[in-house]
Amino acid sequence: MKKKFILLYSAIFLCTSLFAFEDSTFSGYLGLLADAPAKKELYSEGFVAGQLDFGGKLIFRGEFQLQTDDLLETSPLKRKEDLNTVLNLNELSATYTYNHTASTHFFSAYLGNFEGAGSDIFLQRQFGIKSITSPLTESYKGLGTSPFNEQYGAGIAYTVKFASPLAAGVYITVNKDNATGEEKKAVWTNLRFAGSYPYITFDLNGGINFPMEKESESGDKVIFLVKYLVVDGGANLLIGNRYTTSLFLQGGVKNIVINSDDTSKSNIDKGSAYFLSEMRMVFPRMQLNGTVFSIPDEYFSEMVFFRHQAIEAMNKAIEAPRAADEDSYSTLGFDANLFTESIYLGSRPTTLGAHFTVTTPGWGLFDALEDLKKKNHEFTKCDKTLVLSPYISTPLLSGNLTGILSLNLTALNDKDREKREAFRFLLGYKAQL
Repeated sequence: MKKKFILLYSAIFLCTSLFAFEDSTFSGYLGLLADAPAKKELYSEGFVAGQLDFGGKLIFRGEFQLQTDDLLETSPLKRKEDLNTVLNLNELSATYTYNHTASTHFFSAYLGNFEGAGSDIFLQRQFGIKSITSPLTESYKGLGTSPFNEQYGAGIAYTVKFASPLAAGVYITVNKDNATGEEKKAVWTNLRFAGSYPYITFDLNGGINFPMEKESESGDKVIFLVKYLVVDGGANLLIGNRYTTSLFLQGGVKNIVINSDDTSKSNIDKGSAYFLSEMRMVFPRMQLNGTVFSIPDEYFSEMVFFRHQAIEAMNKAIEAPRAADEDSYSTLGFDANLFTESIYLGSRPTTLGAHFTVTTPGWGLFDALEDLKKKNHEFTKCDKTLVLSPYISTPLLSGNLTGILSLNLTALNDKDREKREAFRFLLGYKAQL
């Protein structure tokens, strides 16, 4: 199946390039991150993305993600028997555009994670706006990566953008589903509706996965049989805009299993629910973001400001593992991000700020809601992780260079832990080529 899709894309590319090469334009993006815990380790990750536009009629996009092991342990200068680098395909897509009097229509075929359900890449592509997602969830995994509900597979999509700032889309993706622990081939259908106005921007989506059985309960071979459905959904909402005090809301659910024969056997993993609410206050010379969030622990390692929290969450899961039929772990927390964009390094406008984050590892939103019903609240007894992350970001060449010093105050105050475990330095660079 994979070979067929690769051959299909190659054929489309060769045919179209013959008659459209003269009108083509190329744009690219690059992201690189060096992650150095203060214990003689050095990890790196990044992405490279490119877009080839043939006169606005046909667009090819490709994006690859790179991640390395500890470079100080598995140096690329040494000959190693084991691989120390992972290269992953994020997206390979082709989009044909048809312009109508009152609307524009987009027909796409893709491999990988195309316009991920939790990202705002759809808003950026359709309305030409800058990213509206929280700086707290910044990642160097790719342009369209999101903290939840990525749908990786092969499929087709149709999108219509209206004359008003509204757009809608439908996606059909062939992938593998393992929501019940058993991997099965599935067809995922997703609907999307988005809009961008001066004081409100939104992106709503929802999908249903149809895992396909190869045989019936009696053991007979079948062509198509669905015993259960898997529901996913998400939303991004910005009330206000980037120049005024605003409120950003983001949420998502995934792997809601609905049994077609007996709905009482349906399963909802509350730990996989994602929620983030961020108040963005703009003052004359500085800004303050206050964020309340509940994030599944599996997503922490994807985001640069949650590397310490990812370790604490992993330790919590090891200390108190949950059964397969229980909800997965998620973490509730609060973050204050105070920063200014009004300083200069020479002639370069520079952003200087700091995140102060408080989290409760392995104790998420639904745990907190259950706790409110009790007389003796567990919140006061929960382990807390306090992290301070000052950062600086300045323009360099065609991109931005960002340095982050992340300090785990909880680990620093723990007599049983090495002090160097409390420090982590990250250096990232993102650019448009």
